[in-house]
Amino acid sequence: MATQEKTKMKIKSVNVLFIILGVILIVYSLTLIIPLVWGFMTSFKGDFSDFYKNKLGFPKEWLWENYTNAFQGFEAKVWTLDNPPQPKWVPFGEMFVNSLLYALGCSFFATLIPCITGYAMSKFRFKFSDILYTVVLVTMALPIVGSMPSQISVMRTLGLFDTFIGIWIMNASFAGQYTLVFFATFRGVPDSYAEAAEIDGANEFTIMLRVMMPLVVKTFLAVMLIQFVAYWNEYTSAMVYLKTHPTIAYGLWMLNNDSVRGMNGVPMKLTGCMILFLPVFVLYLLFQDKLMGNISMGGIKG
Repeated sequence: MATQEKTKMKIKSVNVLFIILGVILIVYSLTLIIPLVWGFMTSFKGDFSDFYKNKLGFPKEWLWENYTNAFQGFEAKVWTLDNPPQPKWVPFGEMFVNSLLYALGCSFFATLIPCITGYAMSKFRFKFSDILYTVVLVTMALPIVGSMPSQISVMRTLGLFDTFIGIWIMNASFAGQYTLVFFATFRGVPDSYAEAAEIDGANEFTIMLRVMMPLVVKTFLAVMLIQFVAYWNEYTSAMVYLKTHPTIAYGLWMLNNDSVRGMNGVPMKLTGCMILFLPVFVLYLLFQDKLMGNISMGGIKG
């Protein structure tokens, strides 16, 4: 009887804990969803009178042309690298292309290099592999600060400053958690695949490219998608290293000063924010299974 009572008490305590956690998660979810819904509704409102008289309600008239006006009229001002610098207005279409080039290129190379590094560390077991593994761990633990001036100086010297190739190369680094992700992934791939290819006469490069890479392509795409979302929303690097190639995120960051035109008023500013958000939301809806199914806590599912 005493054992049964203890079991019932444990079950009750667990149920109470789950209820508390559920309430916390619901409240947290609402804090994310409510501002998003409010911003989406406000992006369809009209002028200042419509917004200030009806801040929380539905629009009196859903103005879908706000998005058309944003595409046609949203421009950001940047300064050229001439001496003296000259102002340059960049239209929305060019900023959108810049965002794609920046996010796609950086996410691809920021995934490819950790993938190759993880493969080398897992399949070529020698002392340098252990050293490289330690370097990855150390760089993750220690914050690297004060490197921006030297990076700018090197990029200017090499003629890579204010170029997409330069920013892609700068982000092609093996330091980070995704090197460990690919390391664990390749460790789970049996060596028999490589041995069979080697018997057939394949060299090391062919084994990596045509045998091992296809086995981890789902993980590669999942990591690249996560990286793409991060670079799509990030504006500081574009602000520093792509002076004359502003991205959409960079342009929206400049909304509160005089360097943007065509986005006057709160509804139009939120329209710009929704335009930045929608591609990420669509990607998540399309690839949520890959995101949740390939990367999990502590490792990879094949």
